Amino acid sequence: MKNSRSIREKGVLRTITLVLVLLITACAVVIWHAGGEDEEPSVRTVTATIPPFANLWERTVATVDVQNSSVELIDLWIRTDFNRSPTFAWLNVIGRDGDSVSRSYDIQWHAPGRLDIIVSSKPVETPFSGKGCNPMYVLEQIDQVDLAKVLPGDGRLDISVMNDRGSFQYEDRFIDLYLLENGSFTPLKRVAYSTDKPVYTIAIARIESSGSESSESVVYPIPKEQRSYLVALLPPDLTKADEIVPVTVASSTPSTASSRSVLPAMTATS
Repeated sequence: MKNSRSIREKGVLRTITLVLVLLITACAVVIWHAGGEDEEPSVRTVTATIPPFANLWERTVATVDVQNSSVELIDLWIRTDFNRSPTFAWLNVIGRDGDSVSRSYDIQWHAPGRLDIIVSSKPVETPFSGKGCNPMYVLEQIDQVDLAKVLPGDGRLDISVMNDRGSFQYEDRFIDLYLLENGSFTPLKRVAYSTDKPVYTIAIARIESSGSESSESVVYPIPKEQRSYLVALLPPDLTKADEIVPVTVASSTPSTASSRSVLPAMTATS
């Protein structure tokens, strides 16, 4: 019982953390690289048009020395304007260059077409897990989401992708939880993990105001009908879950990762 309670508390804290990250990234983005202070990272500036967001990674591979088969996505952030047109995108990946040296790659896109690619001058200390997603896969999944129709209402969108590992769970009592696959959102009731493999979380938030929101406006948990954000998981990560509960299945009879195909589909354009 204590372990179950501990995992549940971790799940709640993780949900709170997701919301706080979305609020923070609505105002600023922190660009990280692994190069030392005494050496400047190499910066390449080229042009790129998005969407599709997959163009960001395709242009990167064509511009800098990186082995595409070696890369793992670390973080990603996309912002749109109030018309849901992309205005900024940033992603950080780790990968090996042609000499098999591990490096950090920061990709920053600014509308209408400037792409800055920053490569760390020194090898990264973060070890490869060998189990993370290639950025192209995640970007292709986001490309299939209809940004004009997801989270209906006035406001721009912030899309954040993070990865983590360990013991935690998500519950739809606190967030709108979905499986995202090929542009469709399938609602989930609960997903629990206990894994050393990276699990990617896509958080989409509708930001209604043009400025930063005051702390007084943050209420937790937010009533379901007032929520302006959702959290989605990707199909490869559901195979790592210990427990998957669809919205149509009672919490006392959870499904397993192998039974996720029975989940009811809800399209992003509905």
